[in-house]
Amino acid sequence: GTLRDGSTEEFFRTSNYSTYIRMYANMKLSEPNVFEDSNADGVRRVRSTKNGLYAFLMESTSIEYEVEKNCDLRTPKRPIYPRSYGIAMPMNYPYRGLIDNAILELQENGTLTDLKLKWWRHNHKDCLEKQEGMELRIDQVGGVFLVLGVGFIVGLLFGIGEFLWNVWKISVDEHVPYFDAFKAEIKFAINVTITEKHVGNNNNQDEDESKSNEELENL
Repeated sequence: GTLRDGSTEEFFRTSNYSTYIRMYANMKLSEPNVFEDSNADGVRRVRSTKNGLYAFLMESTSIEYEVEKNCDLRTPKRPIYPRSYGIAMPMNYPYRGLIDNAILELQENGTLTDLKLKWWRHNHKDCLEKQEGMELRIDQVGGVFLVLGVGFIVGLLFGIGEFLWNVWKISVDEHVPYFDAFKAEIKFAINVTITEKHVGNNNNQDEDESKSNEELENL
């Protein structure tokens, strides 16, 4: 719902965006009536409606103030239609430049921010204490640990698969039994003092060397 005959209702009523058109049509057809005579009535209705089945739309600045004052209220992170406030002046008003410069100076030196903190937050310490005292529960961060756990298991399986494939490749290239190649790779992996690994069959190497020596002697 929203304020009856207010600027927010006017925005939805005159919008050409299909989503806002449907929202306004639903508000007009809803029973009971979702429009309120004041923002305060809308806030009270939100807080009193069970199961969060009623939402009240109003200016973002007013909503921000109400959320800071009432700890049980929540608002979306992005406003539907962001807008700023201004000061209306007559045409050719002689003090317009002075007022503009004064507002810019208040923005630059942080006075406007301090005033907002004073009236928006410093007077509502109960909400701040509740927000600061809120701790993350395991169900709120469980998804992070689940992703990390799944990633660790997948990475471990890929690592084991790559290691076994590498052992098989060595056993084929070196013409040695798979188990011998596996033992050699395990020893090389766990012994940090070994800088070279020999996987080939020593007996075959000795036979090849003796044959080579005999051939040289015959020559």
